[in-house]
Amino acid sequence: KMVELLLENGADINLASEWGTVLQSAAYKNSKETVELLLERGANINLDSYRGTALQLAASTNSKETVELLLENGADTNLASKGSTALQWAASANSKEIV
Repeated sequence: KMVELLLENGADINLASEWGTVLQSAAYKNSKETVELLLERGANINLDSYRGTALQLAASTNSKETVELLLENGADTNLASKGSTALQWAASANSKEIV
């Protein structure tokens, strides 16, 4: 609800802080409902911050449902943030559900 309230009051959906964007943080935390809301509101699914992309973060935390949601909504599997793709991030983190 807090994310929805902030968006309704003009928050920049793609603004990145030291923790990345809201979408990246939600993907990292496997917060599927928040990821869905952010995608519906126009969040940039492939935005790369210093933390990586939403797909890379979800893959690295073995967040299968969130990875599936991101893929269904057009996340680019070939983006190589920090020199590695989401699959490589998942393998490095031993995310067996993703690999």
